[in-house]
Formats: sequence, structure tokens, C-alpha cells
Amino acid sequence: MSSSSSRKRRIALRLGLALGSVVLVVGLTEAGLRLFGFRHPPIRLPIVAGVRGVVKDVAAQDGLYLHDDRQLWRPKPGVHAFAYWGGDTSRHPERVNERGYRGPLLPTERTPGVRRIATLGDSSTFGARVSYADSYSGRLPAILKARGIETEVLNGGVVGFSIRQGLARYRALVREHGPDVVVAAFGAVNESFAGRGTSDDDQIERNLSQDTWWWHTKRWLREHSRLVHLADYGAESLRGGREKVLAAVKERSREHWKVNEDAFAVDWPGVRRVSVARFRELLTTLRDAVADDGAQLVLLSMPRHERHEKRCPILLAYTEALLDVAKREAIPLVDGRAAFADARPRQPGAPLFVPDGYHPSPRGHAILASALADRIAALPASR
Repeated sequence: MSSSSSRKRRIALRLGLALGSVVLVVGLTEAGLRLFGFRHPPIRLPIVAGVRGVVKDVAAQDGLYLHDDRQLWRPKPGVHAFAYWGGDTSRHPERVNERGYRGPLLPTERTPGVRRIATLGDSSTFGARVSYADSYSGRLPAILKARGIETEVLNGGVVGFSIRQGLARYRALVREHGPDVVVAAFGAVNESFAGRGTSDDDQIERNLSQDTWWWHTKRWLREHSRLVHLADYGAESLRGGREKVLAAVKERSREHWKVNEDAFAVDWPGVRRVSVARFRELLTTLRDAVADDGAQLVLLSMPRHERHEKRCPILLAYTEALLDVAKREAIPLVDGRAAFADARPRQPGAPLFVPDGYHPSPRGHAILASALADRIAALPASR
């Protein structure tokens, strides 16, 4: 054996031993951190801003969602449905089901003789501050059964969703369940918000452009590796500790809400999550996607309290766009705003909204469910 070959072998052996030692130290450190229960998950900006930007617990809020490249976020299976609003989960133990939506878990296979309905929308469709049975999605089967129509409902609503996210959710969750009717309730407020420097379209594009094995590996390590958690703990300590970092994150959320206050003006020049023009386009895109799957889209114009519409005039631009597209494209429409206006004089003492003025009360959901049932019952069976 030549001296050159022997030297190369020794060098390779030393390198192998050095690498093995590093792997051993890393493995033992990771195992030790796990053994002692050390965790230091990342802090993120809250997915959905609190009222006027007041974020009670950013870390807890982040724990309610799973991040999703195409939907941006989606409900985490097993989370208490009332936890999204800080509700009493001991009184309301209902949880998001294992597929990540609220309500009964439906098989992908159709039930013979049963019309399948899917509802898409934001927190009002999800059922903010009401039980699932009191939500319009939860009420629909009983109302339609009384009219001789057996139905089952998949509630695809997600807190904070825009129509762009709703389109992605339709493709990711709803389509495979083969609904006959898809109800889309968008345009109440989320689309009008200022994006965090970018629109929902651009954010989704950016996510998909990062869809590489290395990017996913880094994200996985940041989420799950206790050694990376330890490194971040050290970095946060140098910046004043987690409480200081968390306070900075909350302040960024408050600043974003201040921008949203400006964005409620019709002539605001910034980038919205979904512009009014893009909202119009996405309504027809969703209609086409639903029609291609052999189903019927029904648009629901969501009500909101008059005080919000006076303070935030851009909101009515989205309502007008939805009504215009429904008329121009002959898309079946349920005008929830008009239904609330009709109901108010007849029952002046019955609140139609919960106190925030955006989300329907149980009585409000009952009105929406009745109006939807009328429209759905009049549709021909599509399957």
C-alpha cells in the first residue's frame, strides 16, 4: 500500500470520527432536551388580529391554527371551537373535528338520497360565539328536512378567511366530498383589511415558490428540533427575553390594526388582502370551479351592523360587488343584509348580532338558515 493511499485513509477515518462525534453530541443533546421536556416554539404574528389590535395571547392564538401554504392557515383538529374567542370551554366542550372543520365529520362518499351542502366563509360561517347547532350551517339540515329534503352539511368556514383562502379551501377540502350545493359567504370585512405588505394572492404565491425540500426541512427543524429551540432561546435572551420579544410582536399587531383603520376608507391607496376588483374575479372563479365539479354555487351576502358600515365605507363596496356579480352572472343569491333589515322591525327586542356587530347571534343565524333553505329548496338536484 502506498504512503499516499495510507494517508488518505487516515484522513478519511479522522473526518469520519469527527463527523460521528458531532452527530453523537447533537443526538445526545437533542435527546437530553426532550427528556427534560424543554420546548421553545417560535413566536409568530397573530393570524387574526384582535379587536382594535389588542392581542390577548399571541402564543395561544397561534396554537389554534395550522399554517398552510395555499390556505395560509386552517383550524387545528381537536381545538375547542370556543377557544377562538376566549370562551368558556368547560361549558362549550365542542372541538374542531379530525379533518379540521367544525361540525359532524362527513365521509367523502356520498350518502344515497341525501343532498350534500358545503358552506364556505369566515368566522360568521364557522360560528363565532355560538354553538354549532345554533349556526346557520348547523340549522340547515333540520329546516330542510321539515320541507322533505334530507341534507348533510360540511362547514368549511374559517376564522379570518378571505375569498382567496375560501377558493383554496374548496379545492383542498370541500371538492373531494362532492357537494351538490356550495354556499359562499365572503366580503363581510376580511378582504378589505390591509395585507401585511402583500395581498393574499401574493402571499400564497410566495409560499408556493418556497415549496422546496430545504425550506420544508428548515421549517420542520424550527418547529420540532429542541436543539434549534435552544438556539432561539439564547437569541431571544440576548434581545431581552421572550416577554420582551412577545411585547414587540403584540405592538406590531397593534400597528397593523392602525393601518386597517385607514384602510376602511374607500380611497385608501395601500394593498388590501383582496381588492374589490379581485373580489369580483374570485367570485366567478369559485363559481366556475364549483360548476366544473357538477355543483351549484349560492352566494350569501353577509350582514353587519350599520355602525360598521358607516365607519368603514369600503365594506359596502364589497357588498355591492357581490350583488352585482350575482346579478350579472345569474348566480343564486341570498341577501342576508336584506333579511336582517326585514326582521329588525318585526322583532325589535331580539338581537341579530353578538355585541361585536359583525357576527350573527343565534337569532341572526336562524334568519340566515331560513333564507338559505328557501333558496336551496328551489334549486334542482344537481347529482
